[in-house]
Amino acid sequence: MRSARRRSIPSVLHNFLDTLSSRYSDYDGYWIFGLVISDLNCSTISLVAGALTTSGSPSWCAFVTLARSRFADQAKMNSVTSFIRRAELSIERGPSHLETVSGQTRNGYDVALVIGSLILLPPQPHRAVE
Repeated sequence: MRSARRRSIPSVLHNFLDTLSSRYSDYDGYWIFGLVISDLNCSTISLVAGALTTSGSPSWCAFVTLARSRFADQAKMNSVTSFIRRAELSIERGPSHLETVSGQTRNGYDVALVIGSLILLPPQPHRAVE
């Protein structure tokens, strides 16, 4: 059972990134990535519970809180919280570029989200019960 949970970690990470970047990730009714893009260059967020609070704009603090809660939800849903000691989300904003959307020219960015520094506890040996 334990190894089955360990094997589910890639799906936890995939689902976390999907839920974090979805249109339902909002702050005061606005897509949160649109609000924090100006705060991004290259940032790293600790995703584990009990991590230090962050400073910045209210929307950036909301983004960090949202990222931590979404990660915790995915880890808890897949029963892998006991394996994960450290996890970090790195966010990097690419250069600005113009794009036409629905006939309107908009300035946009490519944003890369990368999970790094994932530290897992070593598997525990199974002990026979007498």
